[in-house]
Amino acid sequence: MNRKKWRLYPTFKVISYDYDKLELVVQSTQNGVIYKMPKDPITQSILYHLLDNPGSTPEQVVSELLAWGQQNGIDLLSNNDRMFTWASYMYDTISLLITHGLIKIEK
Repeated sequence: MNRKKWRLYPTFKVISYDYDKLELVVQSTQNGVIYKMPKDPITQSILYHLLDNPGSTPEQVVSELLAWGQQNGIDLLSNNDRMFTWASYMYDTISLLITHGLIKIEK
């Protein structure tokens, strides 16, 4: 499967966000369910990246987040196992967000 042809689009609206506490509450526009997102900067960064850049490919999202981690002092690229683990986590997170109706994937 060629993922470069796939595009990701946000299908949620932000209900509330507390930057200091990393508390994000969103509502899916696909199913209407309200989710309190985990206090995970990666998950929240994926959602905000797609709000700012709808139609991004999965590779664009992952590469931007890897670059963000490097800029913030997280050594992700010097060790292949570490980079693979982070990238896998991001792809898994994207899959879960699609499953819960917060991201739409189109070819």
